[in-house]
Amino acid sequence: MTDIIAQFDLWSLLDITVIAFVIYHLFMLLRGTHAAQMLIGIAVVIIATSILSALAPLTALNWLINKLYPSFIVIIVILFQDEFRHILRKLGKRSFMISAVKEFARHELQQIIDAVFHLAKRRTGALIVIERDIVLNQYIEMGVSLDARISKDLLISIFQPNSPMHDGAVTVRGNRITAAGCFLPLTKQPDLPPSYGTRHRAAIGVSQDTDAAVILVSEEHGNVAWVEDGSVQHSVDQVFLERRLKKLFIEHEQLNPTTDK
Repeated sequence: MTDIIAQFDLWSLLDITVIAFVIYHLFMLLRGTHAAQMLIGIAVVIIATSILSALAPLTALNWLINKLYPSFIVIIVILFQDEFRHILRKLGKRSFMISAVKEFARHELQQIIDAVFHLAKRRTGALIVIERDIVLNQYIEMGVSLDARISKDLLISIFQPNSPMHDGAVTVRGNRITAAGCFLPLTKQPDLPPSYGTRHRAAIGVSQDTDAAVILVSEEHGNVAWVEDGSVQHSVDQVFLERRLKKLFIEHEQLNPTTDK
């Protein structure tokens, strides 16, 4: 015991602190997810079997544990590959690069707001994904390329039921509609309300995988929802939508004067 205390120095304290920091933040990123529950279950099994094998001469169990330990990291990565991708994307949102948010003006934002509430009034479903720092090229490439200036009439026409692109999402970058009819990843979150359809699950999925701002118009209820970072705010009004978009895309611009125009 004395030897251990004697070997404990400032570097040992820093080492323990870094490990505790990493474990804590991994837990915070996984908190409330299905992966967190599975990890707790795996940890309980490992601790229980380790204690049991140490207390009793269980040769077969000891052999199995010794064989599994070297490949434990690989097993964890395989089991939780989706969750690890989600963590890395979350970390990627804290980007040190120059922001991709640019060329937004109040006029373009107002065009989006007007189109959204026009569609909601007529109970026409819509899904609009607005790019922020993480580029949406992988989703844009799966849709119909447009590269058109944002306008209320264009958005309304895209989401009309007789339009071939109305089922997919529209992606927006700056003052341009980059693509329509885009297919988005569906969330695997298990505890969603049963009333959520494909459109809701797609909105949550893309907001979990990226830092995009998502506006959803419910075809069934005719209301507007704001989706960000996997969280859904239902029945938002025009005032809320205008304030949120301005905060993200206009005030953001003013805080990033180095962004290209």
